[in-house]
Amino acid sequence: MKFFALILTYLTLYNVCQAQSPNNQTEDNQNENKYLNAIFLLEVNQAGSRFVANLDEQKYSDCWLAGDPLFHRAISEEEWAVALKSCRKKVGYNQGRTLSKIVAYQNPPAMPEGQYMLLKYQSVFTNNPRCQEILTMRKVAGWPWCVVGYHLSDQKSGLTGTSAKL
Repeated sequence: MKFFALILTYLTLYNVCQAQSPNNQTEDNQNENKYLNAIFLLEVNQAGSRFVANLDEQKYSDCWLAGDPLFHRAISEEEWAVALKSCRKKVGYNQGRTLSKIVAYQNPPAMPEGQYMLLKYQSVFTNNPRCQEILTMRKVAGWPWCVVGYHLSDQKSGLTGTSAKL
């Protein structure tokens, strides 16, 4: 079942990536870009999955340590743990999540250079079956994908909580 889910995720990510490829490239360049984009999408998905799994296991320090330097400048490790405990107490324990959207950005305005990915999850928690989690990931040459932001939105009550905001 996990293998099927991984293949389905790969195909979804590949199609998202394929839709964003420019049309003015040679066929060889398009194939190479599709391959590289698919690898990036798998890497960012794995990094994001590890991050939210650590959140679910209340390993807040591990999450913070795995964050991007931008993340560390935005919030201290102690503030991060306090904010997450508060957010997670309200929504309860995670019972499942589905990756619903990935958006890629290259060198977005007002941000340091790099490749960015926004991962949106539709999440189910014990106290709230309708939440949205948003991870903003960044990749700089030579470094793995790192989290620069996490946002939890409680769609049931309209409550919104940002744990780290740049």
